[in-house]
Amino acid sequence: MKKMMFAMATGVMALTAASAASADTFNPAASTFGFGGSVDVEYNIQLTCDMSITVKSNAAGDDADVTAASLSGGLCGLVAFANLPWNIDVVAPVPPPTGVPATQLKIKDVKVTTVFGVTCGPEDIIVGWNDGPPATITIPVGTEINPPTPGCKVSGILIQTSGPPLTITN
Repeated sequence: MKKMMFAMATGVMALTAASAASADTFNPAASTFGFGGSVDVEYNIQLTCDMSITVKSNAAGDDADVTAASLSGGLCGLVAFANLPWNIDVVAPVPPPTGVPATQLKIKDVKVTTVFGVTCGPEDIIVGWNDGPPATITIPVGTEINPPTPGCKVSGILIQTSGPPLTITN
């Protein structure tokens, strides 16, 4: 019985250590990073826009948010982003091991108002990540920001344009 209790306690401790060690790391901590690039946005019409976002890592370096987002160029300026900040989580690779460079991120609760005044989201979107240099965020073709309105799409590549080089690990 003691052996079984010891085995169970060891298993619980191992699981606890694994979950504590799998925290996302945004390096450097307490920093601001700018990203920009060309994106396609679509709801009834397709627009090619210049997008810029601001990402901020917290003081501990274990969390980050998109704190600002905007589009420019023609009708693109009529598209509005809401529900900021959008939290960022590492979704791939999944630990173990920990400390591995991220390849996919989840940006949570993205919300957009289209040129036509239609609200899309909030929706979590999965994007590709590459530390670079320069670091890049890839929004895959076909990425949708739903509900409540189907057909709100965004895709493109954003390149780090300001701040210290950002690295993200699981």
